Amino acid sequence: MNSQDFYTIYIFLPGPMAAADAKSLENALRSAHFKTLCQQYGLDPSTVDDVLEHLTLTGSPTDPIVPFFFVQYGQKAHQTLMVERWDVAEPSGKALLAAVKASVDGHAIAKRLAETSRIFRIPLNDLQLSDVGLLFAYEIARWTAFHGKGIVRGLDGKWYALNEHQAFIPLL
Repeated sequence: MNSQDFYTIYIFLPGPMAAADAKSLENALRSAHFKTLCQQYGLDPSTVDDVLEHLTLTGSPTDPIVPFFFVQYGQKAHQTLMVERWDVAEPSGKALLAAVKASVDGHAIAKRLAETSRIFRIPLNDLQLSDVGLLFAYEIARWTAFHGKGIVRGLDGKWYALNEHQAFIPLL
C-alpha cells in the first residue's frame, strides 16, 4: 500500500451483500451507540444531534451500475463520505486487490483476500478524522462487512473480522 492509503478503510467481501440496501445502512448509522463510540474514537458527542438531523444517503451500496454512494452527515463541506465499490472482475478492482495482496504477510488474511469479489473503500480527510465522519466510516465498514461476510483493513493498518456481536476482532 502507498502513502495515499493512510486515511482509508477497506472492506473485502467474498460475494454480494445479503439483505442490504441504503435504508438498512441509514438505519444502522442512526441506531449506533453514539455515546460509547464517541468515547472510543475520542470524538465530541455534543455534535451527534446535528449530525443525525442532516444524515442523508445518496445512491446505494448495492447499485449494480453506480460504483459509489455518499453519506452526508452535516452542513459543512467536508461532512460527506464517499464510499467506493470495486468489482475484482474489472481491471481496476483486480489491480487494487493485487496491490493489497502484495502488502499482506499473514496466511489467514491472504486466504480471505483470495476469496474477494468486491472491495469497498472509504477515504477520509484530516477533518473527518476528528469529527463524526470517523465514527460513520467505521460504522459503514461494520455494516458492509456484516452484510457481505467480509474483512476490514482499518486506519491503523490492522485487519479485522466481526464476531457474532458485530464487534471488530483483530485477525492475526
